[in-house]
Amino acid sequence: EADALHSGGNHSEAAAAYRRALGRASGLMRLFVLERILRCSSEAGDGQGSFDAGLKLIALDPDAWLGDLNHPVAMAAASRLPARSPDGRRQPGARPPRSQLELAHKRLDISLSGPQLAEAERRAAETALRDVSAELGDEAPDQLGEETGPGGGSRVESPSVLLERAQDKKFPARERAALAQAAAAALEAAGDRAAALAACRLALSLLKSVHPVYAGLTDGTLDTSRPRSLAPEPADSIRLRRLVRSIQRLDPASAEAPRGGLRLRITGLDLPPELALNLLVSLWDPAVEGTVGGPGAQAPLGQAPVQLDQAAWVGVADGRYRLQIKRGGSGTRFWRSLGGRANHFLGMLEIDFAALPEEVEVRGQAVELAIPGRLLEEVTLLEPTGGEVDLARDTFRWSGLPGAAYYEVELIGVEDLGGGTYYKPAQKFRAEGTSLRLADVSPLPAATLNVLTRGSTAAWVVRAHDARGRCIGRSSGPARTFAISGALEKP
Repeated sequence: EADALHSGGNHSEAAAAYRRALGRASGLMRLFVLERILRCSSEAGDGQGSFDAGLKLIALDPDAWLGDLNHPVAMAAASRLPARSPDGRRQPGARPPRSQLELAHKRLDISLSGPQLAEAERRAAETALRDVSAELGDEAPDQLGEETGPGGGSRVESPSVLLERAQDKKFPARERAALAQAAAAALEAAGDRAAALAACRLALSLLKSVHPVYAGLTDGTLDTSRPRSLAPEPADSIRLRRLVRSIQRLDPASAEAPRGGLRLRITGLDLPPELALNLLVSLWDPAVEGTVGGPGAQAPLGQAPVQLDQAAWVGVADGRYRLQIKRGGSGTRFWRSLGGRANHFLGMLEIDFAALPEEVEVRGQAVELAIPGRLLEEVTLLEPTGGEVDLARDTFRWSGLPGAAYYEVELIGVEDLGGGTYYKPAQKFRAEGTSLRLADVSPLPAATLNVLTRGSTAAWVVRAHDARGRCIGRSSGPARTFAISGALEKP
């Protein structure tokens, strides 16, 4: 009922229906329903309803990205801590539970990593974060801590030796940053704040050269039960923020805090909220060899989860960078009635990254980048419909699509390993019409013939392309399987 109301544009009524459903929900289902309440309330202009849902949601997913609600929810989480007396002390027995402190710290950190804050809001969040960090003491996540070396062991050298090695360009920049950070921690512990500050700035400069993203990415692990969560983060993003906070602690007048980034927004269609979609993000120095989409392109720094507003925020330190965005991990939530529409989108969603610029410049601002999305047309597989197939005699047939210049037929080997199914791509074949007979295609590579053997199981998928090579359609659902009763002869 609520999903239908939302699809019809009745956002207030949908939010009310979801709230009724929330009373009957438990466990992760509460998270799913709260996300829908937040989305519908926001679309209906109900700020209080969105805020209430966001506050409940972080109890189930502390790392959730809430967009414009990040700051008010973070300040609310901090305000729930027991009040201090005028001299800054808490009453005996009033120290908050560690879990409550950690939640407040995490939400304030997320708030400060976003693009929405006015200057007064930023100052309030920074003050609250310092207070929570002081309460956590040495266990606060924004302490410099002890860095480890390339071999995994702790740094035991003196700060001067560490800094000398950090300046040595024969080491990779990431390792040099770790050396400088370890020196900064030792210098601060020794009371030399000026030298610690200089070491922190060196570490920050080195780390930014290889990992300029300070927020918004995950390390690539896809949890379809919490598809918009920002955990687990890449270690370098955490280190970058930690270095910035250390610089601010050592020099309160510092202006090094990064505030800019990229807002990557999927446009052109309404994504179902149960769809988990990530974008692979690569950013690198234009002076480094490597072309976007070609040889030498840098490895992705992580994956950016697409949020309920169909945008992914990637916090980026100031600079000019080569940019490459690709589709990352995706999936759906298989929970009772949830997932049907999302499953269709998962198979038929096409995202066009071609219009993105090859370079971007960030100078403290949010760079808005639209990424068009569309659903492919459905190609119907006509035959074989399953059962047994003799590859030497039988023909694959499918329905045609208007505008299709050619079709791509992919054959995939399927093997049941007991603990799961293993798919091994065999080969892709180009067909100008709507049929393909493998016996007419020669010669086939030995690797293909070794996969498509008699008695094995295979599957097939068809994609349609226009004259520009753009994919415009594909067979929907899972790849259709068949048993190979007759294999092609090896030359």
